[in-house]
Amino acid sequence: MNKVGAWFLGMFVGALVVVGGEAAAVAFTPSKTYLNGFGTTIVGDKIGNQGILGIVQNVNDFTIEDVPAIKTALDELLKNDSLGKYMTLDYDSIKGIKFTDPELSAKLQNAIKVTATLNSLGMDLGNFGKLSIFKEWTEVTPTSAQIEENYKAYYYADGDNYVRAFNDDKTRVAPSGAKLYLPNLSAIPVTELFVGLSTRLGEVTYKEFMMNLMCMSEAELQNDSIYKIVGDRSLKELKDLDIATIKLVDVLEKKADNAKLFDLLVDLVPTASSAEDITIGDLSSIDISSAHLTAVLSYSGNESLYKALCDMCSLPHEQYGKLTIGHLETADMKKVHLKTLLSESNDNVIIQKLLAKDSTIETLAADINGLTINELFGEKCFTTDHGKAKNGDRYSLTSGSYTYDAGGDYYISEDAGVWLIFAYDAADIQADGRANTFAPSTTSFEAMQNNPSSFSGKVGNSYIYQLISAGLIDGAGLSAAVTSQTLNGLLGSF
Repeated sequence: MNKVGAWFLGMFVGALVVVGGEAAAVAFTPSKTYLNGFGTTIVGDKIGNQGILGIVQNVNDFTIEDVPAIKTALDELLKNDSLGKYMTLDYDSIKGIKFTDPELSAKLQNAIKVTATLNSLGMDLGNFGKLSIFKEWTEVTPTSAQIEENYKAYYYADGDNYVRAFNDDKTRVAPSGAKLYLPNLSAIPVTELFVGLSTRLGEVTYKEFMMNLMCMSEAELQNDSIYKIVGDRSLKELKDLDIATIKLVDVLEKKADNAKLFDLLVDLVPTASSAEDITIGDLSSIDISSAHLTAVLSYSGNESLYKALCDMCSLPHEQYGKLTIGHLETADMKKVHLKTLLSESNDNVIIQKLLAKDSTIETLAADINGLTINELFGEKCFTTDHGKAKNGDRYSLTSGSYTYDAGGDYYISEDAGVWLIFAYDAADIQADGRANTFAPSTTSFEAMQNNPSSFSGKVGNSYIYQLISAGLIDGAGLSAAVTSQTLNGLLGSF
């Protein structure tokens, strides 16, 4: 991602001039001669075949597609060992966007699609994951009323993939006559998980619940008093049982191997403070959405999942015990903090800055836009290693600014390149053009998008001494009369 802004460095082509009669010619020299000469294809032919004057004149016509380095940077950011595990970016939908498009940030956000599933995240749900709803796609023929109520929970098979059958506005996208399915909850994007969970959880049969979550054997189940009453009914069908006043413990002995079930039921029945308070009638009015998630899914071993769920439901991580299944119905993946998903030791400079800003999935695009060029590339412009110094100028560092100091510890780095011009504002210019002060630039990535032509001015107003210090031109044999001029001033003299 450190090349995302590389297109704008096309404005630097004019800096690679040879003093003398060749200066005017350089203004028309194809910029790719310089920009694509570092082993990386930064610009395409639309930009690369133009000189600096052509770039400035046509800046409003350039699109993301004209800068291959942007796609390379996005691919790096979204590879599998980074954000690519959680989302994809539809590059085709943004490649034609102009850099000066005021809605570029919003369009970038719309192109991001969360693809992470429980399967792809490798989440271990324990016994909870043994339920069929986490393993199977179930064919259904819903009524119009059921579709109206749960339209987000239906899918259809599109080749080898299952996709939503209805859009958010309830319009059907599944082909006429296509079979509809309730989801395999482990195979759908986590942003769709909780709608599917609230729809499917009630389909779990008492038998499946007891055998998978409670680890009951078939023989034990056959001797279970409740099973003898409810049979293979689903949890949502229990409300139709006509045994309302019977105490649950009268038909099901409370013991160690079913304690988890009683814990869940006590959590679900508002009037119950213990298992002995629960009647069979209470089971008919239980609201699965009020159940605390910890009653069915242990926090231990699932800490990362709980942290993400707390983010989605706007709860502090330490309040994971307050999460209910009802919370999950309105969980918002966009609220997940990046630091919840990624390690703070990540060596990607952009991710490091986003972690420091406590970015969320929702603010990701805006936060990337808000990063300054200095934040991204300022650190590579100066060095304390004399062996990597571009020249003998020495500087001292105070509050982020570098000040000329004959006894200073810092030198302009040979790796500074164009970033010296963009990441720092040069000031206190001496008679030979040397800047006595380099202060951190506040120019942001978004500013690069909205006003790219301003960067040609940044280059044009740079002193030849600075361009030599940055390693952009060869200063051999140039006198102070030349190095003390700006690029614009030098070009204007011809």
